[in-house]
Amino acid sequence: MSSSALAPECFDLASLPSLLLADKAKLPSCAGVYFALSSQGRVLYIGRSINIQDHLKGHHRLPVLKAFGDVKIAWLTERDSLALRRIETILINYLNPPLNKIPSYLKDEDTEKLVKYLTLSDRIPKSNVIPINKFLTSPSQAKDFPSQLETESGLKEVILEQANRINQLADKIADLQSMFQEQMQVHRQLADTLIEQAKTISELSRTQAQTNSQLVEVTVEQAQTISKLSSAL
Repeated sequence: MSSSALAPECFDLASLPSLLLADKAKLPSCAGVYFALSSQGRVLYIGRSINIQDHLKGHHRLPVLKAFGDVKIAWLTERDSLALRRIETILINYLNPPLNKIPSYLKDEDTEKLVKYLTLSDRIPKSNVIPINKFLTSPSQAKDFPSQLETESGLKEVILEQANRINQLADKIADLQSMFQEQMQVHRQLADTLIEQAKTISELSRTQAQTNSQLVEVTVEQAQTISKLSSAL
């Protein structure tokens, strides 16, 4: 599936192949985007790898995922590395999986609070966003992670910056194309000049050859005249 053809609102996780996390050794050794799903079908985490099976053997989220119980791993095969990154980004932004938004390593007590919070279906917000301060022991950990609003604002800034860079590159490409056209015109003029010079040299060579031939004839005639005069004397 190409990233350009991906419509996240129409994306059907249920249609993807999946295995229990406990059977991760049976996961395919292929490149793709993978999804950690709770027993209630909640998207807990989204990642990508060029080898899903190897990647999940020692994944840093395994302790948390195992604490949820019957977690499933679903996957979407994608060999193109650029499309792989784009699909992961699109789906993370759309599905907003909670384990993609928290510190990589948690204390045991924080893990217990997190699992308890996420398994209470009546407290699961529709946006899939979790208030980090609710379960982190140290408030300083939460400060290291921006809010959803800050994340969206930062994303907009990145998009604008990329758009500016694209415009700058487009201007540079246009300048290079103009320079290339000017150089091609100079090369064409130079080629025309060389052709004209070659024609002139060829014409001069023919004229010189004719002159030499005439000179030879005159020399022969003069020699014959001198010979006749010598005989008459």
